[in-house]
Amino acid sequence: MPAHRQPRHRAVRAQVIPAIAVLLSVGYLLWPTLRGGDLLGRDMVFVPDQPLDLQALGLGGAAARAVPLDAVVSLVQAVLGSWLTARLALVVPLVAVAYGVRRLLPRATLPATVAMMALSIVNPFVIERLAIGQWALLWAYAALPWLVHFIVRARPSLPAALLVVAAASITPTGGLIAFACGLLCALLVSLSARARIGFAVGAAVVQLPWVLAGFVGGAALASDPAGVEVFAAHADAPGGVAISLLGLGGIWNAEVVPPSRSGVLGVLAALLVAGCVVGGATWLRRRLGGPGAASERSYLALAWCSGIGVLLALLPATAPGAALTGWLVESVPGAGLLRDSQKWLLPFVVLAVLSVGAVVSRVTTVPAPTWQRAATVLGALALPMALVPDAHAVLRPTLTPVQYADEWATVAREVGPGDTTVVVPWSAYRGYEWADGRSALDPAPRILSGLVVTNDELVVGEVTVRGESQLSAEVGEALAADDPVRALSALGVDHVLIEKQTPGQAPAEVAGLPVLYDGSQLTLVAVPDPAQREIATTGQIAAVIASHVLVLLMVVLFTISQVIAGISGRRHEICERSR
Repeated sequence: MPAHRQPRHRAVRAQVIPAIAVLLSVGYLLWPTLRGGDLLGRDMVFVPDQPLDLQALGLGGAAARAVPLDAVVSLVQAVLGSWLTARLALVVPLVAVAYGVRRLLPRATLPATVAMMALSIVNPFVIERLAIGQWALLWAYAALPWLVHFIVRARPSLPAALLVVAAASITPTGGLIAFACGLLCALLVSLSARARIGFAVGAAVVQLPWVLAGFVGGAALASDPAGVEVFAAHADAPGGVAISLLGLGGIWNAEVVPPSRSGVLGVLAALLVAGCVVGGATWLRRRLGGPGAASERSYLALAWCSGIGVLLALLPATAPGAALTGWLVESVPGAGLLRDSQKWLLPFVVLAVLSVGAVVSRVTTVPAPTWQRAATVLGALALPMALVPDAHAVLRPTLTPVQYADEWATVAREVGPGDTTVVVPWSAYRGYEWADGRSALDPAPRILSGLVVTNDELVVGEVTVRGESQLSAEVGEALAADDPVRALSALGVDHVLIEKQTPGQAPAEVAGLPVLYDGSQLTLVAVPDPAQREIATTGQIAAVIASHVLVLLMVVLFTISQVIAGISGRRHEICERSR
């Protein structure tokens, strides 16, 4: 090959090979989603037509854990449709995190780039969170490398950083992680006091939708301390909880843990991560962020975030930590977010991925024959999959699409936007025959308009974790009363939706109410003379809507500013080249 073509060939190869690695890694995890239908499994609930109503804004009486997530999904689905929305919700964060870690280590060798991009997608943390259906947390995971990049690069971009924080803040946990990590980075790098204050204020404003919904939405701000032990990080690999977390696993639900984690592969993953975090620290500290970035300070910020995250993940798994966390979730508003402690491992996962890239870069800088370089790249791509070869054993039940019957749309047309509907059998999770009996959150609150009330108590093994919705508790008492129909009417319930083909029964008195619709899967009955019930005051509704609109306007304005800045930068680059 002529000498002048070699740099161009290497540049093309440096772009194409990582792209192929990302495509294969994403396909390895998500291929079951290619079928038609909607995704319904565990905590993952996508429906054909999700309404944008007060419940989607967090004013339905339930805890504001899906704020503003439900509103975002409703808006995007109205434009792109349900099938594409659900697939993009999974694909976008996986692709984004891969290119985010690459952006933080632009000088990594090609094998190192492939290794860390593949590992950022295929690792126990991602697999377990996908298997449990908590896809929205992966948006915060994907946002973190980009957040660090925009803050610590030679020319920081606070609008871009705030856009990333907004993407992470579709759930409260993601918002808290992005806010804390971004603020720490802003404090450690050489930003002006004005820029730091601007970022802190902007990142705080982005949290307003779920914060306001939490205070005015009708759910209790405290949580049941019984959930601390249940949802604490658990050992899924030999050696205990610490080894499991070090190997990027440790989720509380054993049913979503790949079986191979319980053997030698779980220990190997922990040893690999530990070795790379230690062995790659010096190389990473000098190069994180790329040329002109505050590499050492940005590494320090990421290390601090990772260390704090690991401590939060370990805390409820110890006796003193469990006692402290139990007191916090019972006494401090919003502290219930601490219960599912393994999710705080997120910054450490990013650090581990970057450390693997640093170590592979160190050992692949020596010139080698073409075949050896190709073998190294293939090995780097295959390593993450080899560490979790049975990912599909836990992913397939969650990611295999289902088909909603037309009955759901028929029932949705019978329910008005101001109605209150109770769903029975009275349990939070379902095991529908038409969905292969898989455990899944009830989709009714995301299909029906108005206020939809389900049981928010969680039964894990022999432990029942008390719910946070006062209305849900009142409805549960009404269903168990001697005259459930009168009790439901007094609560302002308009309809009861009876879901068939799932374990459990409706009270006989409720099943005997006037039928509005009766099908093979669903029966909708009317409650006579329901009392008037106000979901929220006009001021509360206005405040919550205003917070969503404010954040939406911020996102639109910052996006426009970034597009303009990108066009201007491109024109400047072209002018410089033409001189």
